[in-house]
Formats: sequence, structure tokens, C-alpha cells
Amino acid sequence: MIWFGYCWEIDVTGKKHLSEFKIIFLTLSLVSLFVAFAVLTYADALNRAGLVVVHGDGTIVTQCVEFAEAQITGMQLLERSDLDFVNSGGAICQIDHEGCPAGPDCLSCQAPHYWSYWLSNTGDGSWQYAGYGASGRSISDGQVDGWVWGTGSSSPPAVTFAEICGSPPGNVMIIGPKFGITNTVYAFAAMVNPATARQPLSYTWQASAQMPITNVGGLSNTVTYTWNITGAKVMTVYVQNTIGVATGTYTVTIFEELYPIYVPLILK
Repeated sequence: MIWFGYCWEIDVTGKKHLSEFKIIFLTLSLVSLFVAFAVLTYADALNRAGLVVVHGDGTIVTQCVEFAEAQITGMQLLERSDLDFVNSGGAICQIDHEGCPAGPDCLSCQAPHYWSYWLSNTGDGSWQYAGYGASGRSISDGQVDGWVWGTGSSSPPAVTFAEICGSPPGNVMIIGPKFGITNTVYAFAAMVNPATARQPLSYTWQASAQMPITNVGGLSNTVTYTWNITGAKVMTVYVQNTIGVATGTYTVTIFEELYPIYVPLILK
């Protein structure tokens, strides 16, 4: 229905009629392939967990760790992060070059300071002290582990999972003119929420009688379009990151270009 509706709108020569039909067919085919790819990609998306490390001087280090398993241990979370750590019989002696060497003084070489272990099972920035070691911890997608060098009385800051690992794109809003005229360049911008959406973001634009445009950027992206045919033009932008995909739609109505009329000047 989209193809024939558009073809009836273009009541000109058969050559141009067929040309516009091909553009629409190719555009819809490419967009359909993109959507199918996105669905397959995110169906097999990896799980992610956050890691927060608070040093004695207040420096905060965060890591987002991906894993294919349904769950991993807290020890495996440390192992798969980019941080160096020292483990002695399941006890964490040192993280990111702060702490004690392995051995009998692993937890006491700088007493009363040691690496206290904290859990955020909801990933909302709230913490509870772990009453067991990292090897006994089962961590799932969306959860966060925390380590603090100190006396064990202070929890990590209220850092959420989304702030550490980012989130999929949510709402996509397109901003631009609602009306225009033929043979004129118009700019349209896509704005993505939430602000925690993991970057970079890939934008694939599709609009009536236009070839798809793909850009990579941050939380916003801008394209320009020109139409030489009147009517309602529907555009859709597909925004994706490594976690998910979202879409936004917008309609602009194009009218015939206005031409100046010159009236001869009559002098008496």
C-alpha cells in the first residue's frame, strides 16, 4: 500500500514513476534488514555487571564487565575487569595496586584498613555489606559489586548500574519543521533519552523517497533532506547501541515551491 499510494501521487512519466518505486522498495528492504539484524543481535546480548572500587584517597574507579553466563562469581567479576588484584586463599588483599601482598598478613598488614566487600543486588546505588567472600557471590545481569579500602564502616557511593554500564536508548524525539516547500534543504535532529544511554549510538534514518542515512554519534544526531515532490513525508530513525534499539517517527508536509510573478511596469 505504501508503494502504490506513492506511485499514484507521482502522476508523471513512466520513467520517473518506476524510479521512485525502486527507491521506496530498496529503502524499505534495507530498513527491514536493519530491524531483523537488531532483533537477532539483542536477542543474544551479553549480560553485564558493574564494579565500583573506592581507594583510600577517595578515588573512585568503575568498570562494566560483560559475560555470556547467566551468573558469575564476584571473584570472576574482578578477574574479567581491567583492574589488577591480589587474591590469597579467596581473600582479596590488594586491588588496583592498593592493599597488602598475598600471605598471612593479607588482610592485616595495614590494619585496621582492608578491602571491605559490598553488594548492590538491585543496581540502584543502594549497598549492603557482604558477609562472605567474592568466591561465594553469584552476580547476575544488572547487579553491582563494590570494594572500599578503609575500616569497613563506609559503603561505596550511590553509583547505579546504568551510570556504570549505560542503558539502551529509550525515547527518541525528532525535531524539525512540520511544513516545507519543494527543492529546499531542511534539517532534522534526533534527541535520545535517557542521558545514561550507552555511547556511541548508531543512527539509521529512513524517509519517504530518500535513501537511508547512517551516522554514529552521541545523544543527538542531525540530517538534512530535500524533496522535489509534494505531499506528506514520513521519516523514521532507528537508534542502537550495544545494548538495545529504539525508534522515533516524524512527518513533514511538503508543498509546491512558490515562484515569483513578475508584472511588467507600465510608464505613462
